Amino acid sequence: MPRFNRAYKGLYGNRMIQFGNQVSFAENKSRRTWKPNVQKKTVFSETLQRKLTFRMTTYVIRCIRKFGGIDEYLVRTSDDEIKYDKAIAIKKEILAIRAAHAQKAAELKTINSTTTQPEQPPIDEDHHEDHDHHHSGMPLRPTSTAMFSSTGLKEVLH
Repeated sequence: MPRFNRAYKGLYGNRMIQFGNQVSFAENKSRRTWKPNVQKKTVFSETLQRKLTFRMTTYVIRCIRKFGGIDEYLVRTSDDEIKYDKAIAIKKEILAIRAAHAQKAAELKTINSTTTQPEQPPIDEDHHEDHDHHHSGMPLRPTSTAMFSSTGLKEVLH
């Protein structure tokens, strides 16, 4: 694959200049190029809690939306496709922060599991609510018309 130097200065998503022929009505052919649609875009990183500005193609903008943010896009995309040194450094920073959060969560989980949980009182089989003959007969919802704000509903119910 040919080297596209501008791809090392932004997020291009493997998009590069394409070459071909412009064909006229008389079928005369002349060489032309198609350049990627590059935009300067600022996105917010949830993990880093700051705004990041990149040059990126519209394809990458759609990918970021699809993945759910710049953090997910950078984490899921390989370094070979990203190519941009600044973005790769940010990706490593995001991964380090996520690893630290995961480690803290694991430590909290082990601390919480070692503490004693208060014992629940045993369930008395005679008063278990699954039996129909122990049902108290109370309705599940209040049937009072006070909960309706419309006077028309009160008249219909009476």
